[in-house]
Amino acid sequence: MRKIRLFISSPGDVGEERRITEATVERLQFRFAGRVHFEACLWEHLPMRASARFQEQIPRPSEFDIVVMILWSRIGTRLSSDVRRADGTTYASGTEFEFEDAVEAARQRGLPHLLVFRKTARVLVEMRGNEDELLDIARQKKAVDQFIDRWFLAKDGSFKAAFTQFESADEYEERLEKHLRQLVEEILRQTPSGGVSAEDARLASRIWEGSPFRGLQRFEYEDALIYFGRTKAIQQALEAIREQAAAGMPFLLVFGNSGVGKSSFARAGVVPFLTDPGVLHGVGCWRRAIFEPSDSTGDLLDGLAAALVTSEALPELSQGATEEELAQILREAPAAAIPLLRRELAQLSPRATGEAKDSAAPVTPGARLLVVIDPLEEVFTRPGSTKEDRERFFAALHVLAGSGLVWILCTMRSDFYDRCGEHPLLLTLKEGKGQYHLAPPTSVEISHMIRLPAQLAALQFESDPDRGSLDEVLKEAAAADPAALPLLQFTLDEIYKKSNAEKTGLLTFAAYDELGGMTGALRTRAEETIEEVRRELGDRTEATFSTIFSALVGLNPDADRTVVRLYAYLDRIR
Repeated sequence: MRKIRLFISSPGDVGEERRITEATVERLQFRFAGRVHFEACLWEHLPMRASARFQEQIPRPSEFDIVVMILWSRIGTRLSSDVRRADGTTYASGTEFEFEDAVEAARQRGLPHLLVFRKTARVLVEMRGNEDELLDIARQKKAVDQFIDRWFLAKDGSFKAAFTQFESADEYEERLEKHLRQLVEEILRQTPSGGVSAEDARLASRIWEGSPFRGLQRFEYEDALIYFGRTKAIQQALEAIREQAAAGMPFLLVFGNSGVGKSSFARAGVVPFLTDPGVLHGVGCWRRAIFEPSDSTGDLLDGLAAALVTSEALPELSQGATEEELAQILREAPAAAIPLLRRELAQLSPRATGEAKDSAAPVTPGARLLVVIDPLEEVFTRPGSTKEDRERFFAALHVLAGSGLVWILCTMRSDFYDRCGEHPLLLTLKEGKGQYHLAPPTSVEISHMIRLPAQLAALQFESDPDRGSLDEVLKEAAAADPAALPLLQFTLDEIYKKSNAEKTGLLTFAAYDELGGMTGALRTRAEETIEEVRRELGDRTEATFSTIFSALVGLNPDADRTVVRLYAYLDRIR
């Protein structure tokens, strides 16, 4: 089996693209299973010892087969003066050193293959920064432009070396995967093939154990690895909330029709990307809190306070105030909560991010708290909800987001969107870029949702001479109603179970047909469940289901014909 070593080079301002690069390499591992073992080097995954400088502990790109370099707004931090070129001159940054090291090796021995990607998206500047920080941003951007001019442009304006430009994350992902795939195939043509069985190759490529499909469950933060199909939307949402932060109000409301996957998009898409170290320049550590308004046992601020002190948020807040005291502060004087938050966030040690390599940058990596409110419409539908309760809640959110320490991400069903107008502070929060419409996925995005998770679990879709490939059949069925993403995930998960795919690695037409296709999958499961209950309850079955659904589904009393989910205590409906 051919080992291919990849080196990912960049300053610390393209954390999102570095994450995409790592995920792309993992997918290619499946595609070339049995023929290639990839070994990717990303400096954020290396142990950095205090006994040596950063660059000394990073392998040289010249030792690798492929080097991927990503440039945008920073060139990085100048290296120590004792790191010099053969002519005695110093390097402007570690990025410049890595590029020249790779170029020199490629000219001498043909390796590494060097791919340079340049991001052309606008550079957003947060005006809260001091003058030194703003000047550094301008200097860094100018240094990138000069680097491109020096290495890639001739004096007459023609290109003397090649690079690839991209503007959005999904564009980068598509081009990177295509270019890497072609390079790997080129390398393999020059490498004798080995003798690995198909089954051994399949098992060796498996990254995800068990079903990679979520059924009727939403995707959570822990499922980010198998969450696909929304790269473009994630990038747009990240851009929006960054712009909101630059304007002094990091708040974003994601709204869309029921069934388009808003909760999964927020929890498994936006949150893991945003909180990945280095994605947001100047932030080295994130904590996150998830708040579902229906979970609150008191008013909305009781629930928010409880979410803020969970283990993944800021449990340290409990040392300065009890949960009840924190709720009271948020209720009566939310600005008084900011010093508490600032103190605890300041004590968090920033993890290694882009600023690790750019250690001389004037921006010290800080910490932020991300609060996810999912779904926001529950502030209108939860039992006992009042306008006064909501007003206090939105007042607290306005103060928290306005501090810049707390970033807020919310989801909302489109049929509740008009109710935002009932609360002026909510309208203020989502002004400018503070709202994002999550549209149904395109046909290509649906294809990614079906095929890419299957790849990570080393699964294949059965092909039929007359019907084609099962994944294509599923894509066409889902594209007919792209808002029915839960049904698609449910169908895929049921096919996985009925195909015994955990052992066989094959998702079959027989399982698909047994379910009755995608439209019949839920009906088939419901009928099976009802039959199981009927065997246990007999004549009481219909009355039992009537009681259950009356407790769980209702109409919103403050809106016309809006169906809402309700919450009930199990012991009260037994």
